Amino acid sequence: MNKVFEWIFANGTFKIVALVVSIVLWMTIMGRRDLVQNHEMEIQFILPAGHTIANQVTKSVEVKVTGPRAGLQRFTERERVIGMDLSKLKVGDHKLFVRTDNVNLPLGVKILSIEPQFVNVNLRQFELTRGQDESEEK
Repeated sequence: MNKVFEWIFANGTFKIVALVVSIVLWMTIMGRRDLVQNHEMEIQFILPAGHTIANQVTKSVEVKVTGPRAGLQRFTERERVIGMDLSKLKVGDHKLFVRTDNVNLPLGVKILSIEPQFVNVNLRQFELTRGQDESEEK
């Protein structure tokens, strides 16, 4: 019994300092709040060869992100472009969902929302007029 008591209270100051440091670290980690920021991101459309977008489309979206300060700083420094691949779509009207996996995010940063969530695209085959054909041949 005496050895157990000795073992528990030996190096008491070190144990108390370790306990205080542990509590401070725990409170710091648990009390940390992620920041929330809004960023405008440009939409970059990847079109199939010989096609064009025939309607007025949204060129950018508002993205709300959350994360630690360092992660949001890295996100702010990056090029903010969302790529939308239209190369497999057929001619016609399409309602496209702006996917969150098309956004390159640093570690710890998460997307809360994207507005607008959908983009309406009217994909048409590009037609050359006779005048354009002749000017390209010269």
